[in-house]
Amino acid sequence: MFSSRLFVPLCLLALGAQSSSTNSTNISSIVPLRATAYGSIFDATVTFGDQTFQLLLDTGSADTWVLGDGWRCLPPHASPDSNDTLPQANCTYGHPYYHTSSTLTPVEDWWLGVQYGDGSVYGTVGREDITLGNIRISQQTIGVVNISAMSGNDGVNVGILGIGYPIISMIHPISYPKNETLLANTVRYPSIFEGLIRAGMAPFVSLALERTRLDAEFGFGGRLGLGEMLPVSHGPFITMPVEITEAIPEELTNGVRQISEWTTTVQSASWANNSTYRAPFQVVVDIGNPINILPYDLADAVNGAFVPSASTTEFDDVGGPAVSCNATAPNFSLTIANHTFTIDSRDMIRRHASGACYSTVASAPPPGDGLTLMFLGDAFLKNVVVVFDMGRNEMQFAQRRISSTTASTASPPSSTGPGQYSSIAYTGSAGRLRPFWL
Repeated sequence: MFSSRLFVPLCLLALGAQSSSTNSTNISSIVPLRATAYGSIFDATVTFGDQTFQLLLDTGSADTWVLGDGWRCLPPHASPDSNDTLPQANCTYGHPYYHTSSTLTPVEDWWLGVQYGDGSVYGTVGREDITLGNIRISQQTIGVVNISAMSGNDGVNVGILGIGYPIISMIHPISYPKNETLLANTVRYPSIFEGLIRAGMAPFVSLALERTRLDAEFGFGGRLGLGEMLPVSHGPFITMPVEITEAIPEELTNGVRQISEWTTTVQSASWANNSTYRAPFQVVVDIGNPINILPYDLADAVNGAFVPSASTTEFDDVGGPAVSCNATAPNFSLTIANHTFTIDSRDMIRRHASGACYSTVASAPPPGDGLTLMFLGDAFLKNVVVVFDMGRNEMQFAQRRISSTTASTASPPSSTGPGQYSSIAYTGSAGRLRPFWL
């Protein structure tokens, strides 16, 4: 949810629970999600001490943070020492905001500075008692943001719940200047995924997103299973190892080739009348991204198969090309781990806040002398149940079995949480979160 660009020169790189269960060894819980921004953002209810907030769920980052009282809104990508303060409403978050509680233990030697695709956030670091679902984590390391040089995009969430691999976290030692690159000099600390495991959760989460109507700005977004499989109808699970993301240089992973993202390989793609793309490519599986970002020649071919065809240029800052809201999308499927997964035609077109529509098949830049990554975002994830298994470094996909009429517009009572809508209407892009290096 994000900036439209996926390419940077290498020289620039330096939820309230519905159910809970316990067995003899592990605890588990199911967290309902709220879909916002026309089904492009998914928020979960998280409690910090005795204060409860809506946070954007993200598998492409590892830091968990919340806006603190008195935070400053700056223009996107502004330096943290900028004096160009904007009204908080311009950053399109929701509210309320976190105020220091009796259970917060400040960590004076660290500070939070996270870079996303459309800006950055800065703040203090502390250890706070966190509750997600019915699982309580004692003294989890979190960030309290006091400067946001990016937007929340949906007028509901006030932070991010990052459940990516810990190597991509961006907390820094206090001695590191805030105006230096946020990609360097990071501190390794236990992420919230690791905190959940420490609290007794089996080392995996499962995810099943729900589809909302094209014209529904808000709705029930699905469920996140914490150490628990979700009770939804699906086909057999296909297991694949999480791969080292080959495009990410070792400078960003402590000089060691290691897993940094939830990455797998698409072996081939098929669309329309038996057209096939047979060149394998790696993809990052990212709930923080509403669209699928694919090799440019594949994306151009699929977008050309819409009737009428999608535009050849990006729509606004979304990243996907403009397309008629009444267009007919082509059949589209991806083969992963020797199994074909079909993407429902309803997930090929999304509505923008302006009322126009865009294709959820976006083009990554052609290969060059920089970093180019591909993604499977929400447009894919609405069609599968996914298991993110950090204990085994595996993912599992299972094709959803959903009625052709299924499209949720109402949230279950427990998923609405305490978050309140912003005083200004949602006007941002379809989404925001690129991985940290973009």
